[in-house]
Amino acid sequence: MKSEFCYVFSKFSSTCFAVISLKS
Repeated sequence: MKSEFCYVFSKFSSTCFAVISLKS
């Protein structure tokens, strides 16, 4: 769930997208 929310929120927050990249 958190990943999905972060993915959608990444459109407004680049930081969130960066976090996903690190976790991947």
